[in-house]
Amino acid sequence: MGLSETCPRPSASLLFIAYNHEAFVEEALLSALRQDVATFELVVVDDASTDRTRAILEEVLARKTPPGVTIKKLYKDKNGGLIAAVNDAMAMAAGEAFVLMAGDDVSMPCRLARSLRTFADQPSVQLVYGDCVKIDEAGRPFASPVSEAMPRFFPTTTPA
Repeated sequence: MGLSETCPRPSASLLFIAYNHEAFVEEALLSALRQDVATFELVVVDDASTDRTRAILEEVLARKTPPGVTIKKLYKDKNGGLIAAVNDAMAMAAGEAFVLMAGDDVSMPCRLARSLRTFADQPSVQLVYGDCVKIDEAGRPFASPVSEAMPRFFPTTTPA
């Protein structure tokens, strides 16, 4: 029996990237933990925040980690920028699908489930995009969703 048979991969890794998101990171992380998928991996990367972001991440994770959610954390000592932080999270992740989230994003509880359903229903899809509603610091919407014309998925094949 190989390792993959004894330790199955999670179907999804939610990659949570934070940098100086003190004002928003608690609500964002709680929304990540409230996903309506029973089991998933949450990979948290703090890209050397200089505010209280890291402390807030630790406080939330200490008090609110649902059963079925596996947590991996990386607290960087030196800021490397968004792409480096995403690459670090991807290197740590074990899921079959990656869903990216920033420390100032608030996700609907169905976000992860809908992304996984799209991948399952359309095997040629490699990237899924979801609309967003922009909100202010108080959580009030101030703009309509991103363009309705934006494609929802990107198949691996190119048109003839």
